[in-house]
Amino acid sequence: MTRNKTVLAVIALVALAIAGTAGTAAARATKPTSPAQRTQQASEIPKEIRVPQGHKAIATLPAEGVQTYECKNNEWVFLQPDAILKVNGVPLVLHSAGPVWTSIRDGSSVTGAVVASSPVDRAVPQLLLRATDNRGFSGDGLFSDVTFVQRLRTEGGVAPKVSCKTGQTVSVPYKADYKFWVAS
Repeated sequence: MTRNKTVLAVIALVALAIAGTAGTAAARATKPTSPAQRTQQASEIPKEIRVPQGHKAIATLPAEGVQTYECKNNEWVFLQPDAILKVNGVPLVLHSAGPVWTSIRDGSSVTGAVVASSPVDRAVPQLLLRATDNRGFSGDGLFSDVTFVQRLRTEGGVAPKVSCKTGQTVSVPYKADYKFWVAS
């Protein structure tokens, strides 16, 4: 899919999401039912991308989209992500260059910077990102108070291993879960 088609697809999804989110519930944290399940889930996350103590998860949202690469000096270089995060199958969040996550519902957003990564075989790495900018009124928006973001359970999105010509772009499908944290 070309870059322009990808952008048009994201815009179309946003328009559908705005029309369909009027009655949807806000994102809820994925909460294991027992302390044993919480411990097991935490231990499945690589140590290097764990969120520091003093923070609590507010939402875990599945994402589907693309990782876009541009050819520079005959090599594929990461350009930006484009993804839609959903709640119960309903689009709620746009993920784009920055990286930034923007709530379709309330307009709040969080921009992050990579703190650490953990490699995944044949997929983009799992990440820990620290919030560098939040937009929205404190406490009022989904992302107003987010302090950390984790990219977990990644599938696909890896740059092609074929040669390229400078200026060429390619968008590679990927899936991931994004987990959002606030100070507790």
